[in-house]
Amino acid sequence: MDAEELRTYEQQLVQVRTALEADPKNEELRLLEEELQKIIDLNKDIANTQNAASSSSHSGAGPSVSKPQSNNIEPKHKFAAGDECQAKYEGDGRFYDARIVSVAGSQHNPMYTILFKGYNETAIVTSESLKPSRHAGHHKIASNDQAQSSSSQALGSRQAKLTPEEEAERERKKKRSEKKNERFANRTAEAQAVQNSWQKFAKKAEKKGHMKKEKSMFKTPDDPLAKVGVIGAGRGMTQYGDRKKHMYDGDGK
Repeated sequence: MDAEELRTYEQQLVQVRTALEADPKNEELRLLEEELQKIIDLNKDIANTQNAASSSSHSGAGPSVSKPQSNNIEPKHKFAAGDECQAKYEGDGRFYDARIVSVAGSQHNPMYTILFKGYNETAIVTSESLKPSRHAGHHKIASNDQAQSSSSQALGSRQAKLTPEEEAERERKKKRSEKKNERFANRTAEAQAVQNSWQKFAKKAEKKGHMKKEKSMFKTPDDPLAKVGVIGAGRGMTQYGDRKKHMYDGDGK
């Protein structure tokens, strides 16, 4: 493995760990993290051994050291992005029709991001979990939204071109999301505009005296002896003068 390929593995490991921070309970990502770490450590050890062997051969001391052979086995069938295949679903161990979305990893140990056809479910698998496509009946797959989102974050190299149906579905979802956000923004703007208009109206009406408060019988009077609920409470009783008997004179007046 050259330095560039090693850096690729290290970058993928960073992406997987970032995805794990968002979804720490994802067992699939946890296993992928361990596998990537093992590959990186193994190849670093091989590189160190090769460097030590090269130094020994140049100094002429000791027997020559043969180049370590990789234990990686060439996969039986090579898949590429966009290929139709059958992939094993970890939920029940059965194979379902799928399509290769992207390919990462090394030539001897590739990692495939696949999309189960008809279910919109993605997964990251090795070549052992894939086999050439053959028309078979679809089986119901349980929903796994967290694996879908985390897998797309983990490895996103060499994305395959979407089919017309998938492209149309993606556009529909995008438009629905945009319309929803637009409606929310419009409602927020309308509510703010109404609030601003009301505040302006209230200030103008108050200045012009169009919003005078009417007297209420339940308003507390200024007089501390007054009672709430009685209009005019606190004022004295109405004073009436004494009624005098009218005296008539002799003419009847």
